[in-house]
Amino acid sequence: MVRQNGSIEYLPGTGQAIPPKDRPGCHTNTVPEINLRDAREDALLASRAELIRAARITMAGQLAASIVHELRQPLTSIVSHGGASLRWLDKNPPEIEEIRAGLREMIQEAERAGHIMRSLEALTTNSTPAMNRIDLHETIRYTLLMAKNKFEKHGISILLFLDAEAACVQGDQVQLQQVLLNLVTNAVDAMSNIITRPRLLSISTSHPDADHIEVCIQDSGDGIAEEAKDKLFDAFYTTKEGGMGMGLAISRSIVDAHHGYLKVTANKTHGSVFHMILPVFDSGREPVSAA
Repeated sequence: MVRQNGSIEYLPGTGQAIPPKDRPGCHTNTVPEINLRDAREDALLASRAELIRAARITMAGQLAASIVHELRQPLTSIVSHGGASLRWLDKNPPEIEEIRAGLREMIQEAERAGHIMRSLEALTTNSTPAMNRIDLHETIRYTLLMAKNKFEKHGISILLFLDAEAACVQGDQVQLQQVLLNLVTNAVDAMSNIITRPRLLSISTSHPDADHIEVCIQDSGDGIAEEAKDKLFDAFYTTKEGGMGMGLAISRSIVDAHHGYLKVTANKTHGSVFHMILPVFDSGREPVSAA
């Protein structure tokens, strides 16, 4: 097509010949408006570019929130042990052994913070976790030891029923500790305002079938509203004042990466029960994903 300014534009067209008996030698053609099509394609490309940019910003925000959430615990512990070590140093004479113990704890927490960073990086890049044989009962006991101060502060009693016969799983030690610590911390927060009944945290293990182990973390808090259950594991959704809404989203991602499943149900009396189901360790075959 020659435009009024003399420029030439090429238009895509489709057409077919009309039978001679109707109009001999004539064709019917369809020629779309090229400017309208170009405008639509340009708008579509711009929208796609904007969506990609928005996705990158969202991912960056999620990663930053994940880092803040997961590093809060070890950094708080480092500050706590550092302050205690300084107080032991100010004694006359200084308590050298206590100072050494505090410094060792600070080093361990700093190493744990580094491992958390590497684990988060693996999650965001869909990398395979560093799978090793892990005793889940030992991991639970270690997690409870890490949260000991929280239990004492809020007057929470611990009930342990580690009845699973096969407690070994294949997984990343620090990532599974992150999940357990997050679930335990959530349970403590759920009971912090309870004054009319005992504050009980119950942790049990069992076998729902021969291939899996189930860890149940049960609290005696007020429970979770029915309308919140479907959104509880969504990123940035939180029921806690000042919460970031990342802990359970990260926890589910970790459990999914371990071929497991994480869910929540209501307790029969008060509170909630979080269920973490993982394949038991078997060096002779691939893990069986939890349904």
